[in-house]
Amino acid sequence: MSTATTLSPSRLKVLWERLAAATDEAGTALRRSAFSNVIRESRDFSYSLFDRSGRPLAQSSESIPSFLGTLPLTMRHLLERFPVEDWGPGDVAMTNDPWLGTGHLPDVCIARPVFHAGEVVGFAGAVGHVSDIGGMGLSASARELHQEGLVIPPVWAYRADEPLSIVTDVIAANVRVPTEVLGDIEALVAGCRVLDRRVRHTLEDAPDCDLVTVATALNERSEAAMREAIEALPLEGAVEHELVMDGQGEPLPIRVRVEKRGTDLVLDFSGSAHQVPYGVNSVLAYTRAYSLYALKCALAPQLPNNDGTFAPVSVIAEEGSVLNPAPPAAVGGRNMTGHFVALAVLGALAKVVPERVLAESGAPRPVLSMRGVRENGERFSTVFFLMGGMGATPVRDGHSVTAFPTNTSFTPVEVIEQTNPVRVLSKRLRPDSGGAGQHRGGLGQVIEIQLLGSVPAEVSLIGNRADNPPSGLVGGGPGAACRAFVNGEQVGLMDTRRLRPGDVVRVETPGGGGYGDPSLRSPAANERDLRRGYVTRPSDTTSRQEEDDDKRSST
Repeated sequence: MSTATTLSPSRLKVLWERLAAATDEAGTALRRSAFSNVIRESRDFSYSLFDRSGRPLAQSSESIPSFLGTLPLTMRHLLERFPVEDWGPGDVAMTNDPWLGTGHLPDVCIARPVFHAGEVVGFAGAVGHVSDIGGMGLSASARELHQEGLVIPPVWAYRADEPLSIVTDVIAANVRVPTEVLGDIEALVAGCRVLDRRVRHTLEDAPDCDLVTVATALNERSEAAMREAIEALPLEGAVEHELVMDGQGEPLPIRVRVEKRGTDLVLDFSGSAHQVPYGVNSVLAYTRAYSLYALKCALAPQLPNNDGTFAPVSVIAEEGSVLNPAPPAAVGGRNMTGHFVALAVLGALAKVVPERVLAESGAPRPVLSMRGVRENGERFSTVFFLMGGMGATPVRDGHSVTAFPTNTSFTPVEVIEQTNPVRVLSKRLRPDSGGAGQHRGGLGQVIEIQLLGSVPAEVSLIGNRADNPPSGLVGGGPGAACRAFVNGEQVGLMDTRRLRPGDVVRVETPGGGGYGDPSLRSPAANERDLRRGYVTRPSDTTSRQEEDDDKRSST
């Protein structure tokens, strides 16, 4: 019997929860010390604890789903570049290489060793989305990676808790807001110090146990539980599903085949669109992360995120496709494609276990970024995460205005206006944007932002769903499509534009799809929707498609 299996379930649970609490404390330290709104307010970051071989043990509860899938791969790349024996106390390795990290350049990944009794027992890992990384800024407009900003290969960023000036100087010289970016990196490192301290305290309280033992026990139990969930899945052979993304003038199909092989699952994305010369390509690590996230949500949401949970699952995507592009492909807006990956997997599972999944959500949620110069000559660079509606489920309406399948937040309006030369003119729910159904899709939002001052600025939008709105499920209707306007003129959802002072950007985010036959929705629910302003007509009498047909016929 292995050492890991001798840990009782109760003891393992106590140890794991202490380690998970330590990662949460690291996240709290980051949010309280970060410089940028995107980390401090939108919470676009993750912390993970690894054993000395790079196996994940615990993650902060605020972690971004995609980062939970990519950070273990990044940790292994860093250990390949810097073997365990090369690390000293206070050393920090860093990279933002999309093919080694989270899939695009603004996400800076770091790792710091945890020493106990004079040796490395594990690693504190973190990733945070910095507000600027140079190049064209966060957009889908670049034709290749080198236009998107500074690429940081795996390097030592700190030695013995001292930052290396050769690294910080290069970063400072290549970004628009160096104080903000370097401040966020220091805050990421500070959170790793907190995690290091708390893990050592845990090990001191449990001298008969080490992180390798805990990791092995967690992996054994997680793999067994996931295999049980796969075995219970009522699938014989394979099931397929296809979604279509909006491209720049051409549709981009995302195809997945979910095949059950005993207690293994294969998610095969062969036949999906080829990689494209603009920034929506999703590197394989990011594709894999959102595939596994969606699968876990449907089959075993209670399991921890570790190697054991995902050991029975293989993810395949053709090299050179939009889901596994060859470098130096442009990847700045890879979240658009990654979010579609999650919805594609859920769509396939809906054909097998419709009671466990939701209708399509208003994903990918649009991202608005803005860069420019303030009146005092200081540069600014900021990111706004806009939210769509979640798809309805078999038992309830979809949540309105969420970031699903990620979990970032919208920066409070007061903070936006205090830290950027803009005014938020409107931020409200978008009536009629949720798909009709027995359970209605969640609503999108309408947001209007005006550039203030006398200095022009550049704005980029990364969005989708203009031509292919979120679909309903089991007879539910589609959610509303996404739209964007500048000064009332409709613009593309992957545009970069120069704004003049006084210009207004308006984005109407997509709503979620409905679930079930709309005629089965109760009159009380329809009345409630009308009273709250969620709809302007009863959702059980007229579908959005019928309403659009009526408008066309009348003209």
